[in-house]
Amino acid sequence: GAETRVEAAEPPTRIERLKFDAAEAIKEKEGFHFSDEHNWAMLGWGKDALDGKIPMHGNVIFHFDAHHDLGYGGKTYMSRELLHLWNRPDAPKSVKLKALEAETKRTRISNFITKALALGLSDEMYWVRPHWDNPKPKTIYYKLQEIPNINQVGLDLVPISDPTSIKLGERLITVHEITADQVGSHANVSSAIVDVDLDYFSCSGQGAPEFVPRADLDHLRIKYNADSIRGDKVRNPLVTVYRATPLEINKSVAEVKAVIASLPQGRISTTAALSSDFLFRDQ
Repeated sequence: GAETRVEAAEPPTRIERLKFDAAEAIKEKEGFHFSDEHNWAMLGWGKDALDGKIPMHGNVIFHFDAHHDLGYGGKTYMSRELLHLWNRPDAPKSVKLKALEAETKRTRISNFITKALALGLSDEMYWVRPHWDNPKPKTIYYKLQEIPNINQVGLDLVPISDPTSIKLGERLITVHEITADQVGSHANVSSAIVDVDLDYFSCSGQGAPEFVPRADLDHLRIKYNADSIRGDKVRNPLVTVYRATPLEINKSVAEVKAVIASLPQGRISTTAALSSDFLFRDQ
């Protein structure tokens, strides 16, 4: 009779491992937690807080990115269980970490900082924007509202004009938009989180970076748009993209490293998304 062939089950793709396996999604290198998916930065910060490297609350975030990652309209939803566990001193560290990992898997790259704020890891962020965006320094105040649901809490960052209007029990979130050369006067903090995204080095606007040396292009094709990626370049005609020169990229790398060196060593959590090729190479 005809031979029956049984196809072996295909192993999980790298994309599936990145989505479901924290050990694959976030790794350690030279003091950084680095990942391909930016949302995993939240897990890196949480690990460092649980390990005592940074406090559980009150850190100042220095976020090097072309996007603020605070969500783009609508509420951000997160687990009520995690919010409850995180601030319980009697809850075991392993239980908190497991709940944080589960939450990170459900978190988008566009709103993970909102969830970190809700946990209390920080109340203040310096959004360090690429210099070619020509940003004008400004400070925006928000009230962080938590709207309980059955199993989730809806998080909403509501802009306010007067920070003194915050009432007892309400959360004030302060976001400063600056460039790297303006960080020095703000580096006198007791503990810090430094977060670096790839597009700080190589693009501006809402979309994929233009220059991605040695990046995982299969991963980027799925994340952004298969038709927009050719060879070692990423192109998206629907967004404004800036192509940085190697000299400009090296300048940006030096800016990030200078900021890290100016912050309190031993009281800092550092994360990088798709940036390891830049941050860990010889300049």
